[in-house]
Amino acid sequence: MLTVQFLCDKLTVDTENLDKGARLMFKDGPGKRIKKYLDEHGIKQRYIAEKVGISLSTFNNKLNGKHGISADEIELVCGVLSVSPELFIKPKLPEGV
Repeated sequence: MLTVQFLCDKLTVDTENLDKGARLMFKDGPGKRIKKYLDEHGIKQRYIAEKVGISLSTFNNKLNGKHGISADEIELVCGVLSVSPELFIKPKLPEGV
């Protein structure tokens, strides 16, 4: 695994499977923002997990930052919620800007 901090969120790349079509995984940030959004809107994690096609425990781990959440999974969650992925993937400005 390779973890890189961009000007946005931390991104993890599965370097062991690059030739197999590695997925980009966000470790910090988007999962926690999705969790906050669900809490604020009274949406159950179980409902989203079922719609996205992953177990509740796996989805919960992704929201709590224990596992990375892929860009594809963020898009699926956003499709279920009918919101833009930009709601959960936020750029960070460099210090002093």
